[in-house]
Formats: sequence, structure tokens, C-alpha cells
Amino acid sequence: MTKEELMQIIDIESGEEFTYFENLAAVLESDEEITADALFQVLSDVDMHTFAELVESYFYDIMEHMPEDVDVYNMLEAEKRNLVALAESAGRDEEGAFNKLADEIERFQEHFSRRENCEIIDNEKATSKNASLRDAVYDYRIARMGKENKDYNISSASDYEISEYIVSLGDLS
Repeated sequence: MTKEELMQIIDIESGEEFTYFENLAAVLESDEEITADALFQVLSDVDMHTFAELVESYFYDIMEHMPEDVDVYNMLEAEKRNLVALAESAGRDEEGAFNKLADEIERFQEHFSRRENCEIIDNEKATSKNASLRDAVYDYRIARMGKENKDYNISSASDYEISEYIVSLGDLS
């Protein structure tokens, strides 16, 4: 994937325009394989303070409206903290921080949106289907609004390993 193809997915013309919740959602929820190289090229022009705030908002939204699973919730919380810390490091121009951030987003996007690691069980139709964590979360939201009788097994999605957890000294105080 090229930088231009990624910017088309995000619907921006430059990294400076990466300022909305929808921009981050477009990256993390894409069905397309998004490469770390393309992410690096776009992220290097993004305001990292804004990006960190978008990560906080995005993960808050996902975690507040998902099927109950403590392990998946904890995995998402750890990934949120990791991405925020990496964005803060990149914002301070720490060596290699943009590369680490791009690599981590690539890995998480694949796990969250492209790997079918969950099961959606429709109790009314007595059927089940495999789905990504992204699809299970959104199906759960729709099912709750329609009061549909569904169960969600998302426990397999908790197998995501956080590659690195960075805590800045400012976070410790």
C-alpha cells in the first residue's frame, strides 16, 4: 500500500488533516492490509498530541460498547495505553518512535479488523459465524438496539500480545 492509497482510505490529502475520530477509525477498521511503511509516511505529518487524544476517544468508545469479556477489555486497555505512549514518544521526536507506532498500528489493525477471532451466535436462528473483533463489537451494538437474542464469544481475541508498553516519566508522577 502506498501513502496515497492510505490517505484515500482515510479521506485526507495530507497528514495534517488527520484530526478526526473517523480518520483513526478508517485506519483501524479497514478491511485492507495497511502497511507500516504507508502508516509511517502519513503519521510523520500528524500532530501526535491530537493523535493520542483520538486513540483515547476511539478505544473508550469501543470498550464502552462491546460484549463483556474482561481479558479482551484488558487487552484493549493495554493497547490503548501503548499507542498513546508511542504517540507521545513520536511527538517528542524520540528516535524510532514513528516506526514503532506504525508497526504497532499495523499489527493491531490486522488483529482487530482482519482476523476472524470471534464467534457471533444467533440464538433465534440457531446459527453462528466467525467474525473479527471489530465486526463482533459492531454486531453487538446493533443487536442491543434491536433487542436481538445473540451471544458473543470474543475470548479468542484476547490473545493479542502487546509488543511493548512504554511509560513516560511524566505519566509516573
